[in-house]
Amino acid sequence: MAASSWTPGHRRVPGKLNPMKFHRNVTALATLGAVSVTVYEADAKAAREYYDQTAADAAEQGPTTLLSVKFGIMSPGALIDLSRFTEAELDCFKTIINEAIERARPAVQLRDNLAKEAEANGDYSYERSHRPDPKLVIQPRKV
Repeated sequence: MAASSWTPGHRRVPGKLNPMKFHRNVTALATLGAVSVTVYEADAKAAREYYDQTAADAAEQGPTTLLSVKFGIMSPGALIDLSRFTEAELDCFKTIINEAIERARPAVQLRDNLAKEAEANGDYSYERSHRPDPKLVIQPRKV
């Protein structure tokens, strides 16, 4: 294996995929106010080109699925390679995300209702009243 060109402080961290290399492989996109969530897929060969490979990485098979969450235009956001998880880890990740959503739901419903009531009374000061509707686009899976 060739020596890595990465040095501390370099923007490309070893073992991390650059999602911009996969911009043509967006399979799902959600725009939620200032937050954007994107799912990228790449075949194993394309993904290996951007990883600093170890012997274990080189043996990985199948497509790579990335989840990117950005908070605003300039945010570096978070990038998670879901295909690196084991199936048990993936199930755990799904459970914790679902749990967080269900814990947030009562507060979200309360805040939405307060904003709607205020808007009905002519008060447009709630930010929620001005957000565009969320948008979700999911591409069909390639078989």
